[in-house]
Amino acid sequence: MKHHYIKQGTSDKLILIFSGWASDERLFSTFSDMEQDVCVCFDYRTLEWRSETMFQTYREIEVIAWSLGVFVANRMLLDSGLPIVRAVAINGTLYPCDDEKGIPTAIYEGTEKNLTEENLLKFYRRMCCSTRSFENFRTFNFSFPVPELQEALQNIRMVQEQNSLPSDKNIFTEVIIGLSDRIFPPNNQKRAWEIFLNVKMVEMAHYDSAFSEKIYYFRSSVCGINS
Repeated sequence: MKHHYIKQGTSDKLILIFSGWASDERLFSTFSDMEQDVCVCFDYRTLEWRSETMFQTYREIEVIAWSLGVFVANRMLLDSGLPIVRAVAINGTLYPCDDEKGIPTAIYEGTEKNLTEENLLKFYRRMCCSTRSFENFRTFNFSFPVPELQEALQNIRMVQEQNSLPSDKNIFTEVIIGLSDRIFPPNNQKRAWEIFLNVKMVEMAHYDSAFSEKIYYFRSSVCGINS
């Protein structure tokens, strides 16, 4: 796993972001105007810190996890002892490959085994839903080797299979479910978080052109229950 500081050395508080698959720190570049330090984690071919103590100097840590980053954040932080004061899960679950509570198994494994550059582009289109969002996403100029992306999917699936955790054991204080998500089906997300009280359902795709603005809103608002 890699990490990249968008902002470092200016605060004793940290916003720790776990990005989704096939993305990196560029997706969160606008977070450079935050008062806190900001660090983005990505590339999940391995789920290991480079240093177990690299976040120990912070007094408060706020976690934002998106997509497959939700699963990774929980794995990495659950028993870390870090001073996490808030953790928001956005369009993801603790079950990355799951017919009922995550990405349907056939789709997940099909992407993992049959990924090509053309299929990756189709994934991005499905993730964005609208043409506007897709064109916005393309401005990040993401380019990742296909074998590395496949390896990341395989690693996450294997970790899930080998190290299951009880569903009520997680770091998250708030959950955001996008009702137009075409990657993690909304009904699967609802089932995954059904015993979790602090859930908000909003009208958004897995990613949209106002992604950063919506995260700003989620951070500044008190997440309530939407039934």
